[in-house]
Amino acid sequence: MMTHRSFHLVIAALTLLVAGLGAANWYLKPESAAAWAIGMASMPVIWGIVTFLLSRRPLTEYGDSERRFFTGSIAFAGLILAGAMGIQLFAALGEVELGLTRRVWGVAVGVFLVLMGNVMPKILSPLAAQRCAPSKAQSLQRFAGWSFVLGGLGYVAAWLILPLGRADTVATLFCLAAVVAVALRGGWIFTVSRNASSP
Repeated sequence: MMTHRSFHLVIAALTLLVAGLGAANWYLKPESAAAWAIGMASMPVIWGIVTFLLSRRPLTEYGDSERRFFTGSIAFAGLILAGAMGIQLFAALGEVELGLTRRVWGVAVGVFLVLMGNVMPKILSPLAAQRCAPSKAQSLQRFAGWSFVLGGLGYVAAWLILPLGRADTVATLFCLAAVVAVALRGGWIFTVSRNASSP
């Protein structure tokens, strides 16, 4: 079973990997600086959200299926970012155009986000353990699921429709918007619940 420490070490390694690939891409293709900056910022944002969630409820309190989904999703998110940047770096170093490969990868990532959003409300049912009313926990689960489904659909659409130069940035913004929306909704529910329980 993955411990709290080893989980953070995995996230740290993925964050450094994404940052390194992003920096290399930035050096080789500074005209796409916005895309690299968004990609490099994604892992620290995810790490911050994970740290907050685990401060409310330690990893040891998660059920087996919930822990596998949680840790697997974070690891896969890091690998997706690293894979996307790795493809870009390979294309830049080899001076080859990997347009179709990049589009297929982008669509696959979007489909994964849609599937994850579909599964999320079913896997994360014990959120009530976070000192949150069951109805609010279910509301957050449904909101998170819909956010990632819509973010994934936007991700797929961006890679299918937009030119390669813009698809990566727009698709990443869809993904980041879903993460931020869930974080804000979770923060709002936490604040309201805490205020309601205050004397």
